[in-house]
Amino acid sequence: MKRYDYIILGAGASGLSLACRLAESPLYDRSILLVEKSLHEHERKTWAYWERAGAPLPFGDIAFHTWRRLLVATPTRTLALRTRPYRYKAIRSADFYRDAHEKLAAFPNIQFVEGDADAIEDTEDGAKVRVGGEEYQGQWLFDSTFKLNRFRPAPRYRYLRMQVRGWEIETERPSFDPQVATFMDFRTPQRSSALSGGMSFLYVLP
Repeated sequence: MKRYDYIILGAGASGLSLACRLAESPLYDRSILLVEKSLHEHERKTWAYWERAGAPLPFGDIAFHTWRRLLVATPTRTLALRTRPYRYKAIRSADFYRDAHEKLAAFPNIQFVEGDADAIEDTEDGAKVRVGGEEYQGQWLFDSTFKLNRFRPAPRYRYLRMQVRGWEIETERPSFDPQVATFMDFRTPQRSSALSGGMSFLYVLP
């Protein structure tokens, strides 16, 4: 059974971010194993986040665009907001995966294994995980995977579920202001959303 200092289940945004941060920390020489069900097939996604001016965050240099003005609209009012001292940035998942794997490839002590974690077991000196019939022991194990059927919300809290459907739109002539992101536009039909106890809005990153 192979042993590692750290085992990270899931090599998506969370798992790769953690591995990169460990590689940049005083723990850079620890043995790390990342377990991912598919290392070659990923859904196309866009991740957006806030960054304070003068305080760049990891992966900020691969953001494909930055916005300093946001639009919020309702049927009766439209607000154009400046985000200073923050800025809104977005990263394409393909760029993130490429950059993270390039960084981690420089560390021979960081390894990947492809497959599903069949079982996780706590042990006296850490945790044990079985992947494709092989067992791996870790002093620490971080599980970044999420399965909705295992989610058990605490009764005292309220939870919101957000679903996003996205399209990439190209126009024959300029139709959007690339300096302004439409953060929330509620000028959309709300009938079906109201029936389900929710709301809907448009979100545009030009």
